[in-house]
Amino acid sequence: MRASARRRLNRDVIVREAAALCDEFGFEKLSIAALADRLGVRPPSLYNHIKSLDDVYRQMAVMGARLWTESIRKSVESSSADQKIRAIADASRAFAREEPTLFFCATRKFADSGNEYLEAARPMMSIATEVYSDMAINPEKQDLAEYLFRCLIAGFISLEANNGLQPAQDLDKLFSDLIDLAQSALKT
Repeated sequence: MRASARRRLNRDVIVREAAALCDEFGFEKLSIAALADRLGVRPPSLYNHIKSLDDVYRQMAVMGARLWTESIRKSVESSSADQKIRAIADASRAFAREEPTLFFCATRKFADSGNEYLEAARPMMSIATEVYSDMAINPEKQDLAEYLFRCLIAGFISLEANNGLQPAQDLDKLFSDLIDLAQSALKT
């Protein structure tokens, strides 16, 4: 097992396994020792691919931003113009459910995130800007629209993940209604 683990060990494998550990046991339980144990290697072997545990968190943010962006891109490409905001919202919510740790990391700023994270997140912002332009949102309000939807989507997802919403509510309908309300507010 250890020999095969060493052969396949690279930064992406380490980051993927770190995210899986966090999904399983919680973000705060991640350690180099736990990660090495899970991968079947000794902790020093990880340092050939990562700098530190903080680097693992940063790399999870980068991977999360890339995968989330790809999810959004696919969803927007297959949507009609009037459904693109909903496509972004639904794709974001689906990504957060599938990859909770990577979503969590992609929405946080880690110390020394550097250009790699910005480069990973920039295409997502470009997609959003294009969608807001297609909606005929006043260019002066586009930054506001970005913050509105980012806060609405990420806030809802966070509340949902942490059981912060009333369980008797139909959360799918609530999410849909909130997106509709925000979208109509921006058109006025």
